[in-house]
Amino acid sequence: MISNYRIRTEQLHPVLRISLRKLATQLDRLMRYWRTQILRRPRPNDSWIADRGDDTLRVIYPLTPESVVLDIGGYKGTWSQKIHEKYQCHIHIFEPVSSYRSEIEGRFAECPKVTVYPFGLAGKNVKARIAIRGDASSVLLADMERDELIELHDVADVLQPMQKHGVDLVKINIEGGEYDLLSRMLETGITSMCRNIQVQFHPWVPHARERRKMIQEALSRTHSLTYEYPFVWENWLLSC
Repeated sequence: MISNYRIRTEQLHPVLRISLRKLATQLDRLMRYWRTQILRRPRPNDSWIADRGDDTLRVIYPLTPESVVLDIGGYKGTWSQKIHEKYQCHIHIFEPVSSYRSEIEGRFAECPKVTVYPFGLAGKNVKARIAIRGDASSVLLADMERDELIELHDVADVLQPMQKHGVDLVKINIEGGEYDLLSRMLETGITSMCRNIQVQFHPWVPHARERRKMIQEALSRTHSLTYEYPFVWENWLLSC
């Protein structure tokens, strides 16, 4: 989930790092209580936490061992592990950051149905520098202290071979890159081969609200919205 108080702690002493994370968690809870119980103005993220979305909506799908799942923006593979343990399906994980990818490969070393790719997916083929900021790592953020040169491949080129059998679930969490990615998927018809599209839109991207609305309108021609927590998580189900 997205924390309202991001603290960059990678280089701190382990004890201090743990203490700061606990403090951030407690502060999140306090502010959430203030918004929901005192002000009566909950944010979408508050509702998501109350509904236990990470343990329910994000992982409960009609999948089988033969299903195909895409994890675009695998990070450390936590979500994919939940899906694999629950359904034993085929999972393709795209993670361009080397350190995160190594963790994913270690996690699934004994899982032949999980394939890890050393690149990310985007609207075109490009090499870019990505700011390394944990689960907020993004090619749209400048961070010369901690960045890495990565490869992004055109989503249409990569997923086209899967069109015959289709994709049962695709999860997209790429810190701002989802707008270009989904635009390309819509342009090339790739979305029509995806039964479920689970995506996290990010509000800090320029014109995010307008771009999200345009993408939603385009998706609504082939998919139906099954749940929506604005700029937290939403899911689109293929209508036919």
